[in-house]
Amino acid sequence: MAMMVRRAIWQPDSDVIRCTQCAKEFSYKVYKHHCRKCGLIFCDECTRHKLIVPEEELVLRPRNWMQEAVSSDLDNFRAPQRICDGCAPSLRDLQAGLRATVSRAYMDTLVDLDSKATLVPQADFYLENEIRNATLMCTRMSKTEGEEKIPKEMLDIAKGVVFLTVAKMGFMFTGRYGTGLVISRLPNGTWSAPSAITISGMGWGLQVGAEVTDVMLILSTELAVETFKSRGQVSIGAELGVSAGPYGRSVESDLTAGNKGAAHAFSYAHSQGLYFGASLEACAIGQRKDVNRTFYGERVSASKLLSGEHPIPLGAEPLYKALDLILYEGNVPPEHEEARQRIYRESVAGATGGGGGGGDGSGGRKMGGGEEGGRGLSSFGPKKDIDDDGSDL
Repeated sequence: MAMMVRRAIWQPDSDVIRCTQCAKEFSYKVYKHHCRKCGLIFCDECTRHKLIVPEEELVLRPRNWMQEAVSSDLDNFRAPQRICDGCAPSLRDLQAGLRATVSRAYMDTLVDLDSKATLVPQADFYLENEIRNATLMCTRMSKTEGEEKIPKEMLDIAKGVVFLTVAKMGFMFTGRYGTGLVISRLPNGTWSAPSAITISGMGWGLQVGAEVTDVMLILSTELAVETFKSRGQVSIGAELGVSAGPYGRSVESDLTAGNKGAAHAFSYAHSQGLYFGASLEACAIGQRKDVNRTFYGERVSASKLLSGEHPIPLGAEPLYKALDLILYEGNVPPEHEEARQRIYRESVAGATGGGGGGGDGSGGRKMGGGEEGGRGLSSFGPKKDIDDDGSDL
């Protein structure tokens, strides 16, 4: 008879004054951290690992009213969790299989393409919400008329695309904050895996009000894409020049003029809200590394994602479909989508030794299943973390 394994219990903070492993005394400089596999309390240095824990082994965190109000999915087993040095070796060999079967990257993303809801910046750590926003943005801007419409010719020449949802408000002094993602065009013409980004900035001028703006930046040069690969932060204006995207008959001439810049992008935007005035503003786009880690189940750099070194995720399929509908003007070749599905299957099979099928895995629920196969679809404290391969990050 198989022996039942009892789930570990979350150790109360009040019971411990020293690290379980190194006996270092906790203080305002030495923080307490729970290992999500054994439930014991350790210091920063003894819990540097971030690994996915099988659902049945994940130590459940006690809930309070504040956590219930902020998140109902705090103990999600799909994301890497903080693990102590003693528990890490038993989990390291399981990571590839767990990522392929339970990580958010391999779950279908449900998107309601008929939704009329206003898109808002996503303050959580879930890249699938950014994929959902980007898909809706792409779909809406492909159907609208006027200067907000995305011409097919723009995507034809795009080296990459940035999707941002930006909120702006203030009186005289204004602030803006937004979130989104960036994808690049690979040499074979396909799109890369998405990388999460955020935008922030301040402005001053004769202005008052609040608005939410959906923005698509068409990266027209390889150098523009490189700025998102190699830098943790991209300064708009200083490193990336942005101009209004051309529309209609002006597309061809404007493309020629715009591409003369070094790192250049064309902007298409749609705003909602009440806002008056003009201002001089400075803003920057930065990477959201923790969002990428939560989605992909491992620490993966923006360079690796945008260079095509990381397999494209099933969770981004709705966005790929939305882009294809513009590029192929609604007549997407069946073999084009079949090629992506083959990549998804091969990625899962390779990670699980040929036994995986990208299903729910480990009893996890699956997001999506809408029309057309799913189309109807802050970080922890230590300065260094150790990923599943044991390397410092």
